[in-house]
Amino acid sequence: MDRCCVIITAYLTDGISTAWIPPGAMILCADGGYQFAKAAGIRPEVVVGDFDSLSGRPVAGPGDGEPRIISLPKEKDVTDTLACVQYGIRHGMEQFILIGGLGGRFDHSFANIQTLSYLTDMGCSGWIIDGPNRGTMIAAKVSGKPAVLTLEGSTGAGF
Repeated sequence: MDRCCVIITAYLTDGISTAWIPPGAMILCADGGYQFAKAAGIRPEVVVGDFDSLSGRPVAGPGDGEPRIISLPKEKDVTDTLACVQYGIRHGMEQFILIGGLGGRFDHSFANIQTLSYLTDMGCSGWIIDGPNRGTMIAAKVSGKPAVLTLEGSTGAGF
């Protein structure tokens, strides 16, 4: 099985279900996603961000049981979520589950859908899960057809 990386984003519609996190997955938080992880009792390995959506910057030290902190500048060319994806790829991850990231600010929702496209371009697979909404992108090289975005949602989910 491919190595899986779960990224908890700074926006969640309905909170986190631990059923979405496969055993042994690398868990990362994008900025304010750390608050959601802590509230759900989830301990991420790394928190990545410019810390504009997290009240109070997390503090961690070697061996203190807290996550590693990667601080990004406020002005950058990637979102905090994409920076998490790039971290996961550098560490050998091939499957990604983005928890949250839809239904908040449109620019962030759109960027997270673009992140699915980035993952397919990098030869990885990815899902985005936020409340009743699920999405994935299938690369042309896998399907033999143009890239396809698949979204699922329940009645009243905003589609």
